[in-house]
Amino acid sequence: MSDYKNAFQFWSDSFGPLQSEQDDTHDDYINDGVWARQLSDFLSEKLREQGWKVLSVAVEDWGHYISLSSTEAEEEDACVCCANAPSEIDKGVLESHLVYAEPSVAEVRKWFKKRDVSGVSQKIGDDLNMILTNNTDCTGLRRDHINNLPE
Repeated sequence: MSDYKNAFQFWSDSFGPLQSEQDDTHDDYINDGVWARQLSDFLSEKLREQGWKVLSVAVEDWGHYISLSSTEAEEEDACVCCANAPSEIDKGVLESHLVYAEPSVAEVRKWFKKRDVSGVSQKIGDDLNMILTNNTDCTGLRRDHINNLPE
């Protein structure tokens, strides 16, 4: 089980699909019914305001991946993944979105050494919580462990 609740689910109609995410001839196209460009752009901007350096944003088959650094070294020490979750959007239901951040544990192992990442885990989770809580377009915000939210 994760040490930190760095996974979020919320509903919003502000982060819908762009035309390019619905047309498989564009670079933004992920998979049918999957998108996150507007959400990843929003989170990237807000995380910069919180002092994070956005190293890159990548389109993956499941959504968007934001690589982050919290230090001058500009090495990735955190990431945020985001995507919409399946819903009945064509029936007028607001779109559900999932956001999760890593690390979400207090320490990681690299080779035979343990490295304390509790500060980074706490900061990325708290920053995302503040960003999403302060956005009035996000409703029903739920913060939990990733394995407790829908896939």
